[in-house]
Amino acid sequence: MSHSDHPSPKLFPIFMNLVGKKVLIIGAGEVAARKIRLLQGTGAEIHIGALHFSEAVLELARDAHFIFHRGAYQTQWLNDAWLVIAATQDRALNERIAAEAEQQRIPVNVVDTRELCAFQVPAMVERGDLTVAISSGGHAPVIARRIRERIETMLDHSLGALMAMDPRGGQVEIAGEHMREPAFGLPATWIDEALREEATFRGYTIVDPATVLTTHLTEILKDNMAELLSYAEVQKLLKDLPAEQKKLVDDLIPSIVTATTVQRVLQALLRERVSIRDLPA
Repeated sequence: MSHSDHPSPKLFPIFMNLVGKKVLIIGAGEVAARKIRLLQGTGAEIHIGALHFSEAVLELARDAHFIFHRGAYQTQWLNDAWLVIAATQDRALNERIAAEAEQQRIPVNVVDTRELCAFQVPAMVERGDLTVAISSGGHAPVIARRIRERIETMLDHSLGALMAMDPRGGQVEIAGEHMREPAFGLPATWIDEALREEATFRGYTIVDPATVLTTHLTEILKDNMAELLSYAEVQKLLKDLPAEQKKLVDDLIPSIVTATTVQRVLQALLRERVSIRDLPA
């Protein structure tokens, strides 16, 4: 059976309020420790079940109140859970946890096993109240990580209220955190809201952080669009073609060219920043 027979569903992005809610993590190694760090600060009631607990998990427990379930996994651990994360190294056990969680309609994440997950944990960047989540649906984790790293560089911890830029390309001569505008590499400065009037008087361009982030994300996506164009997406593009064009496609694929070849051609166009948006037109 080919990988095109079961295209991955589109995932629904969601931020969940977990205050006072039971979140069960099964497994207590380094991977589980990473998930616990993500959950800390959410107000969740964190339960951890495992035969043995790593030093990393025990270290986190010193400054927090976790509920431990020591021993082999038991189905009753799932009782009253809102989320479950299976982080064991036992494939059969992870499958059992996923099946039992699904039976109880509890969303489950099985680490590194996309097909068993009811939800996925995206790559994230957090700066104060701002959280940016990046997901490729599990198809391109390297790209998701690359995007996260670029956003981390852009959203420095000294992030100010506004970005000021000299439209002539010079350095902004005003108090603030000097940096390079992330999308195009121009000199810029993060300034406080109180300096907006002065910056405007001097003729500087003022940009709010949301616009900076949106512009930068657009450029990142353009840079990585070729890698994001999956085989399943190409199949969907071809399927959505008008009837008269679809007849031509059916004559060509796969007898003359393969869908993989079409994917590579479209990826090459995207690398040259040639839009394929109007392919069905």
